Parts: sequence; structure tokens; C-alpha cells
Amino acid sequence: MAKVLIDNATISSVQRALGKAPLKEPALLDIEHVALARFCETVLLNDSIVVPDNYKAELTAKRKELITAPNGYPWV
Repeated sequence: MAKVLIDNATISSVQRALGKAPLKEPALLDIEHVALARFCETVLLNDSIVVPDNYKAELTAKRKELITAPNGYPWV
């Protein structure tokens, strides 16, 4: 299977959909749920997922903790 890159915007949407990050506009929750669904599909259907490790330093640890898989998807 192909290697898949998940961008920071998708990770942020997943955090908001799961209630791990504040949602400024509740009307956009449906969009966040779509991002969560796409993220889940990506995790389930691909062998290799890469997430850039270039987000704000003070928030990176929580982001990694939230989406680190047991098989350890790499942060690059």
C-alpha cells in the first residue's frame, strides 16, 4: 500500500471532533466529523501514515499522544 501524509489541519479537525481542542464555531462540527471519518478511514486502510512534526512546540506532545498508534506511525 501507499504511504499516506496526514496534514496538520486534519489533525486539528480530529482534535476538535473528539473534544480535545476548542471549537470556536459549533455550526462547523459536521465538518470536523467528516475530517474524523476520513482520518479513521486512512488509519484503517493504509499500512504507513506520516504526520509532519512541525506544529506549535507547546501543543505537539498532546497531538502525538492523541494519534500515536500501537504500531507507531512516524512523525517526520
